[in-house]
Amino acid sequence: MRNDLDKCSGSGGPPEIRSHPPQEASGDVKRWSNGKPRLEKPSVLKPRNRKGGRPPKVPGKVKGGKTSGGKAKGAKSGKKSGKERSKSGFHKIPVLPQKGPKASHRKTASLEYEFKHRVIGKAHNIPQQTRKKAFNDVKQICKAMEKHPFNLNSIRSMSEKHIKQYSDMMRNGDVLSQKTGEFLAPSTVYDRVLRACWMYNSMNPGKKLEPRHIGVQKLRIDIHKPVDFGKHPDYAVKREAVHQFIRNHEIYGWLAPGDRLGSTFGLREDERVGTRGHTITRMNGQLCVDKGQGKGYEKVSTKQIRAWYGNGSYVQYVRHVKEGEEYLIPEWAKGSLGRYVEVENREQWAAIKEVREACAANNSKSGRIIPDGMTKKQAEDAVKNSWQAAKKELGLKGRENYAYTTNGDRGHYVQDCCDRGLSDKEIITRMGHFDTDKLDFYRDKAKYK
Repeated sequence: MRNDLDKCSGSGGPPEIRSHPPQEASGDVKRWSNGKPRLEKPSVLKPRNRKGGRPPKVPGKVKGGKTSGGKAKGAKSGKKSGKERSKSGFHKIPVLPQKGPKASHRKTASLEYEFKHRVIGKAHNIPQQTRKKAFNDVKQICKAMEKHPFNLNSIRSMSEKHIKQYSDMMRNGDVLSQKTGEFLAPSTVYDRVLRACWMYNSMNPGKKLEPRHIGVQKLRIDIHKPVDFGKHPDYAVKREAVHQFIRNHEIYGWLAPGDRLGSTFGLREDERVGTRGHTITRMNGQLCVDKGQGKGYEKVSTKQIRAWYGNGSYVQYVRHVKEGEEYLIPEWAKGSLGRYVEVENREQWAAIKEVREACAANNSKSGRIIPDGMTKKQAEDAVKNSWQAAKKELGLKGRENYAYTTNGDRGHYVQDCCDRGLSDKEIITRMGHFDTDKLDFYRDKAKYK
């Protein structure tokens, strides 16, 4: 049997199995170059994405137990419900009202959305810490303008008459506090009207509407009436007693370096615990910073200043840094508006040195005088509590209650600068403000005109 198979195959191996040639269909058949018939297939145009790369995945094809579109095998098909679309992040962007016959059928945007995204954009002119309160007032104003009796379809339609009517509603009790359900405080009414005037001025360039123009006066002006420290020498004695109480206290003793720095430079509460004693100067036109680590002044760029102190206003104020003059860098400034305060005497240099030594001895992660485990808010509250404890211990009440605060320290610094002949613009810049009218909170109008 083996020999017969060998004879048939013509070799000693297994017999060769040959397939029959395919049967040709009737009619003309297209063939390839090698003679094999060419089978016709229906042409399918695959959709391609916008960039011209691979075609998008087809949900019908199964790949690894799941469809290529990401849907599990055997899952239900169909459109998503409204709740499912909101969970997956597909939110409908509201459309602003448009003119025309079909405008009433379109879905209009809320006034708050229109003002935030179409009027002021990202609100770069609003400090970060003030933005939350500002937008909360904007929200309340826009809600009121959407309802009766205003019924505005666009926030750009808000006029001076609407603001006047809104202020009357707040004062008459038609608009109540959301938390307590009671009448709004006069200070809240003023702040709300002030924010409405700011909105009106933002939408109408060239307009300078103020609350006093519509009959709303600021009632808090007498609460923080400044004290003339030069006219009352006893204030200076009691003020020093308050500082000595804070610096020698067993609980608030760690605030002593920041308290001395704040009293000599007129710093706020948060700046007293956040400042690390860094100074800046200009040498041969190059900015230099001394961090108090024994290395002296080192050349820095504006990019490094932004990275270290975390705000662009420090970069803007470098133009005020003069050649050869040295300036303190207050940190944790209100509204994230940084500035530089010139160092002018030995007392200020001694306070800077004490803060640097306290930061090095503390060896905390933040590099400040704040102990580890204490937050920024807790440190600010500790400063306020230390002043309250000192005034309670010394029995300071009434008019003196304002004189012996951090604002009293700032007022003492402002009056000292005025007595030395500094300009109002220079003083208000050192205090971290822009408007020179705010100097009236720190000095007596009649004395300093």
